[in-house]
Amino acid sequence: MRAQEAMSGDAAGEVAGEDGGWLADAVELLAPWLGWLGVLSAVLFLISALLLPLLVVRLPADHFIDTFDGVPARRSPAAHAARIAFGSALIAAGVLMLVLPGQGLLTIVAGLIVLDGPWRRWVERFALKRRSLVRSLDWLREKAHREPFELPEWAARPPAHEQDAPQSNS
Repeated sequence: MRAQEAMSGDAAGEVAGEDGGWLADAVELLAPWLGWLGVLSAVLFLISALLLPLLVVRLPADHFIDTFDGVPARRSPAAHAARIAFGSALIAAGVLMLVLPGQGLLTIVAGLIVLDGPWRRWVERFALKRRSLVRSLDWLREKAHREPFELPEWAARPPAHEQDAPQSNS
C-alpha cells in the first residue's frame, strides 16, 4: 500500500512539478497581464451586451427565411471579405478566451455564425427551436417598434396568447 502511495505521490510530483506545476508557471507568466485581461474581458462583455440587441433589431424580419430557403446573400465582395475577416478574428479571440478571461465558447459560436457556413445553420436551428429565445427576440424587436421575425415552419414560435401573457413565478 505504501509503495502505491509513494508511486502515486511521485507521479503527481512529476505532473505538478517541483515549483507548483505548469498552472502556477502560467499564472506567474501572465501575472502582469491578468489585470488588463480582466478589464478587456469586462469591456468585451459590455460591448457584446450592448451590441446584441442593436443587431437583433437591425436584422430584416425575413432574415431567418432567407437563411434557410437558400436565397443567395446580397453582398459585395468587399463586405464578404470583411465578414470572413471578422468571423475569423472572433474565432481566434474565442480560442484565446478559453484559457484567458472571457466568454470563449460564446465568442467562437458568434464567429461561426458570422462566417456563413453549414455550422451557422446548425446553430440557428438549435436556437430557433427554443421558445424562450424566440420570445426574447420578439420582445427586443417589439421594444424597438419592429415587426417580429418571420420564422420557418419548424421554429418554435410561442402561441399568441402565450406571448402576450405576463410571466408568472410559480
